[in-house]
Amino acid sequence: MIKAFLFIIAFLFLPFANQNKIQANSADSVTSTKSSNDSRTLEVEQAGLSFYKWYLNATESRNIPFDANITKDKNGMCQLDSEPYFNELRKLGTISEKFIASEKKRNSTCEEYVKKVHYKVFESGDAYTFDGMCPQVTYMYWTSSQDTYQEVKAIQTIINKDDLFAHVDVVFIYTEGGEPPIISKTPHARVFLEREQGKWKTVKIERLDQDGQVVLQDEDGANIEDQSSLFASWSNDIVNLSISEKRITFKYHGQCVYYYPVQVVNKQEVILIWSNNMDCKFDNGTSQTFGLKEHPIIGKPFARYTLEAGVLYTEYFYKEWIEKYREEINEDIFTDLYFYTSSDSE
Repeated sequence: MIKAFLFIIAFLFLPFANQNKIQANSADSVTSTKSSNDSRTLEVEQAGLSFYKWYLNATESRNIPFDANITKDKNGMCQLDSEPYFNELRKLGTISEKFIASEKKRNSTCEEYVKKVHYKVFESGDAYTFDGMCPQVTYMYWTSSQDTYQEVKAIQTIINKDDLFAHVDVVFIYTEGGEPPIISKTPHARVFLEREQGKWKTVKIERLDQDGQVVLQDEDGANIEDQSSLFASWSNDIVNLSISEKRITFKYHGQCVYYYPVQVVNKQEVILIWSNNMDCKFDNGTSQTFGLKEHPIIGKPFARYTLEAGVLYTEYFYKEWIEKYREEINEDIFTDLYFYTSSDSE
């Protein structure tokens, strides 16, 4: 009798318990996956995937501008050209102007930085010299990778109850190499959408790390050291040039080092005083005069080094001697440009 009574009580309250559960789940959003046949969900999902389907194809082909590019302006300086990239995005029909505005903001630091750099510096320099300000020169920003993925898959789609906002969690899939693709259970990116004039459009994308946490843009440049001072180490791939307030050191390799006195003008400019102070097991040719009247003299200024936009520019005071040295000894020692390597100035 008691069991029967308890069963009746439970039966009477069951509808109310179910009603509360349904209301709790539908209060803010509706969650769906790709297995759903809901046309509304599929519409959102397809819109959410459109950017990455295009992006993966563009990064694979390399014939389609998939980010802003550094080009040369009419004065021979660098400029950031975003319009070809934005034009491609607009062709998709699923990208909001809000997203394009955010892309302009994302690249604004790079845009201002490259305006100060001669294009020949960009052409001749190591790409990693620019990656702190312009990460797109060294890797694919929106997949946070130097490798290209072949596919993208939606693993979760969430639509707000008012049917105006949604987001799609996506994973990138690498299918080359003949091995079965591994599909991550943790999303690599989250695409946010809004309904604009009856059509779902991407307004924002968040890149996610392996723990599902948002990767902030600033984290891309977290390893960038201060390049506002030339008291650091610089390189032209052949020699390493270390500048301190005490001296300038030319390091050819472990068996050849030259030391020069320095005249400090300010944090962005120094003058190298010629010297023959060295620890070297071979003749690097710097003692030769090449029969010229004007040649480096010990104790006299030899070169001025000036820091501009993170690059070390050189002005040589014996230009004819430099030309002869480059022709007869080595053209890659005394170069016009040196690029930042580390904050170590000794």
